[in-house]
Amino acid sequence: MVLVSGFFKSSRTDSGVSRSLWGNSKAMAPVKIDLKDLQDEMHGLMKGCTGDEVQRLGFKVTAASKVSELWMLRSDIYQVIARQHSQTEAAKRINGVLSFFEGWIPASQLTRI
Repeated sequence: MVLVSGFFKSSRTDSGVSRSLWGNSKAMAPVKIDLKDLQDEMHGLMKGCTGDEVQRLGFKVTAASKVSELWMLRSDIYQVIARQHSQTEAAKRINGVLSFFEGWIPASQLTRI
């Protein structure tokens, strides 16, 4: 799945977040994000990271049964990336998935790092 950021209109569905990406000149096909896709994105954030902590976080991501559980893992994932790469890289990766949480997490909590 490609990380998409930009202009989103979201609505909550039973299986995930349904999003429509609006281009500058014409509408594109809706992009559906379900829990499984979001879990894949969260695993992808840790690409290039190794160790026991990464493995434990991977298990937690896989075991998550709610989007809110994935949101709560964001800080731990950030810490792993920052330790093994840099804080700048960690912020870039975490901020890249924020739009997928729109409609699930209160807007006041959807802040960039």
